[in-house]
Amino acid sequence: MSEVFSAMKDRFLPIEAPFKVLLLILLAWGGLAIANAVVYYLGLPVSTSWTFPISILTLRLSPSALLISGAWLIGFGLFFLLAMYRKWYETFTAVIGAGAVLIILGNLIQGGVQSAFYDPISLGDIQYYHDAIKINDWQHWLGNFNQLQGQLNDHSRTHPPGTVLLHYALLDGHSEHFIAWFFGFIGLLSLPLIYQIFLTISDDKGFAGKVTILYSVLPAANIYTLMSIDAVVVTCLNLALLGVVQLVKTNNRFSLHSYLFIFVGLSVGSSLTFGTLHMWAVLFCFAIYMFKFYGNRQILGAFLASGFGYLALVLLLIPVFGFNYFEAFFSASRLENPNGMLLLANPLGYFATRIENISEILLFLSLWGAYEIVTRLNLKTAKDPYVALTNTAIWVLLAMFLTGAYRTGETARACLFMLPYLLFTLRNVSPKLLLSLTSFAALQTGAMQLLGSYFW
Repeated sequence: MSEVFSAMKDRFLPIEAPFKVLLLILLAWGGLAIANAVVYYLGLPVSTSWTFPISILTLRLSPSALLISGAWLIGFGLFFLLAMYRKWYETFTAVIGAGAVLIILGNLIQGGVQSAFYDPISLGDIQYYHDAIKINDWQHWLGNFNQLQGQLNDHSRTHPPGTVLLHYALLDGHSEHFIAWFFGFIGLLSLPLIYQIFLTISDDKGFAGKVTILYSVLPAANIYTLMSIDAVVVTCLNLALLGVVQLVKTNNRFSLHSYLFIFVGLSVGSSLTFGTLHMWAVLFCFAIYMFKFYGNRQILGAFLASGFGYLALVLLLIPVFGFNYFEAFFSASRLENPNGMLLLANPLGYFATRIENISEILLFLSLWGAYEIVTRLNLKTAKDPYVALTNTAIWVLLAMFLTGAYRTGETARACLFMLPYLLFTLRNVSPKLLLSLTSFAALQTGAMQLLGSYFW
C-alpha cells in the first residue's frame, strides 16, 4: 500500500510542497482573521466579513457535493495519467476539453446543476437578471440610465448598462437558464485564449497545455469561470491580452488581427464593467515601456486606435440614446462610496479591506501557487517585456486599491483578469514544479468547492 501511495505521490506531486512555509502563511492569515473577528464582534466599522480573508462565503456541505467532488478528483487524476503517459497535454483539443471538464465538474461540486449554474444568475432579488426583467423598452431604459442608476440593484448600479442589457438580450425568448449556459460557454473560451497566450510567449505546446490545466484548477478560475459576468469580462480581456503578447512577438510589425483583438476585447469589456479601466491603464504604461526600451510602436498604436475608437462609440451614445458613459462611471464611484473617499470616511475599514483584497487574490491562487508567484516577482523596472507587463498589471491594481476601489471585496472574482499576468512568473519553472502546483491547486479547489458557496 505504501508503495502505491509513494508512486502516486511521485506521479502527481514530484516536488514536495513547502508545507512549513504554507503553514506559516495560514497561521498569519488565521491571526488576521481572529483580529478581524474581534473587531467585527465589537461592532467597529471594519467593512469586512467574518469570513476574512474571503469576502463572500456561505459554508455548506451536501451528500451530492461529496459524490461530485469524488468524480472531480477522479477526472483530474485520469487526465494526468493520460497526460503523463501519452503526452496529451501537447494536444490543443485534449487540453481545452480536459480543462472545461475540470471546471464544469468543479462547479457541480456546489451541489448540482441548480446550485452551480442557475442560482448565481437569478437567486435572490439583487442580480442583474432582476433589473433586466423589468425592462420594457431597452432604448428608453438606456436613455434614462443616468437618472435610474441609483435606483438599480446593488450589482447593476456600479456597472455600465451593458451588463443588464446583455441579460435583457439573452432573455428574449429564453429563460434565465439560457443566460447561465451562454455565460458558461463564453467563460470557457478563456481556456483556448490562455493556451494561445502562453504558446505565444513560449513557443512550447507542452508548456502552454500545462499552464492551461493549471489555470483551470486554480480556485479563482475554477469557481468563477462559468456563471459570472466577470467570466465574460475576463474572456474579453484575455482576448485583448493575446493581442498584446502577439504585438510583443511581432517585433514592431503591424498585425491587424492583434489590433482587432485589443479593440474588441477592451470595448466589450468596458461596456460590461468599469474595472476594464485597469487594462486600459496597463496597456498605456506598457506601450510607453515598449516604445522606450524596444522602439515598438505597434502596442502604442493599438492603444491609441482602441482608445479613440471606443471614445468615439461612447460619445456617439450621447446624441443617439441620451446615455453618458462618463457620467455613469462617476455615479458608480459615488454609489460605491456614498460617504466620500473610503480612506477619509472610514480609515479602519479602508485598511482592513485593502488587506482583504490582496489576501483574497492570493488565497484563490492556491496557497502554494501564491507562494511561488510572490517569491518570483521582481517589481523593479525590467528589460524582459513579460516581467514588465506583470509588474505593470500589479502596480496599476495596487494603485486602484489605494483609491479605495473594490470596497466590497470579491477581488478573486472581480480581478480574475490578473491570473495570466501572475502566471507569467512561472515561465521558467521546471515541468515537475508545474505539475506539483497543479495537483496542489486541484486539491485546494476541490476542498473549497465542497465546503462553500462564493456568490451573493
